[in-house]
Amino acid sequence: QGLAATNVAVSSGNGAVTITWPPVTLATGYRVWRRQPFSSGWVELTSSPIAEVSWHDSAVTNGEHYERRDDEADARGT
Repeated sequence: QGLAATNVAVSSGNGAVTITWPPVTLATGYRVWRRQPFSSGWVELTSSPIAEVSWHDSAVTNGEHYERRDDEADARGT
């Protein structure tokens, strides 16, 4: 398991959210998850690690609250 990125910035628009984070040393990719507060299930938004340091989520509903988390993958894929 990788170390979570810090200093994550979130900007929102109409039915969309963009998450941006600084690169993490030795990370080869990033995974992003979303869930509604108090939900037990996280939904992985990236089917495999992405190289970009941002993610645009256009599957959100205005006025709803969401929690997000990201994780880094290293050369071992973990």
